[in-house]
Amino acid sequence: MFGFKDFLRLLRVEQWYKNIIIFISIIFTSNLFNQKMLFLTLLGFISLCFISSSSYIINDILDREKDKNHPEKKNRPIASGKIKKSGAITVSLLLFIASILIACNLSFLFLYSVLGLFILSQIYSLYIRSIAFLDIIFISFNFIIRAISGAFIIEKGFPISFWVVLCTFFLSMFLVSLKRSLEIDLKDAKKYRPSFKERDKKTLEILSIVAITCVFIFFCIYSILFEKPYLLISVPIALYIILMFFQGFYNCPEKIRNPEKFIFQKKIITAIILWILTIIIGFYIIT
Repeated sequence: MFGFKDFLRLLRVEQWYKNIIIFISIIFTSNLFNQKMLFLTLLGFISLCFISSSSYIINDILDREKDKNHPEKKNRPIASGKIKKSGAITVSLLLFIASILIACNLSFLFLYSVLGLFILSQIYSLYIRSIAFLDIIFISFNFIIRAISGAFIIEKGFPISFWVVLCTFFLSMFLVSLKRSLEIDLKDAKKYRPSFKERDKKTLEILSIVAITCVFIFFCIYSILFEKPYLLISVPIALYIILMFFQGFYNCPEKIRNPEKFIFQKKIITAIILWILTIIIGFYIIT
């Protein structure tokens, strides 16, 4: 019988923060203070967390032999043998069912988004992850699905701006490209990340710079086009977070390979909260 901590690690609860992106739709459609829509979006967030954990477990089962050669992933519950394969499959199935049941009660389009995210995650684990650079694009596309899924929950289907969707895509590309760049430096990297070579490291760093530049440009364009210039107040805070991320890339690579370790630092989480507050103030209060 596995312990509660092993259970949480199996679900990768620390990575549920990725699904917070579902709230983009309710924020950028001026519905953040609509209690009903906020509650429904929260349910959508839970559904995405469950389907993500279900996919993570399947991925860990498929990769358990490779993970044993990874200096960090070897401690995962399945790879380390703390949780048996049969128990992991049962948990994954229960999470999948719970996610689908929640999604069915929100909207059919949201249900399709959840199913699409699950299917694409399996395609990624089985095929795409072994193709250099395409895997980064694929992961970034999955974040787009998370972002627009929130729009399918909101009543009357308020549209989300394509500029915001593009920001989501390139932000994900920025994070993943830097993570891949650091994985190349790990001992015996070819055993668990054979798609990338040492010569790709510089390309990945350039890709990350291009991607984060696109995020800032597209966000500024959105703020101006939609007559929300006060959103630009949030840009300096976002720039600080990005600079700290680059600092971690060069000085503390372990935190960048595991972004949750970077995000939940006291100074970073404080900056993120301030950034969100400036977004809300610029979008809702100052007009």
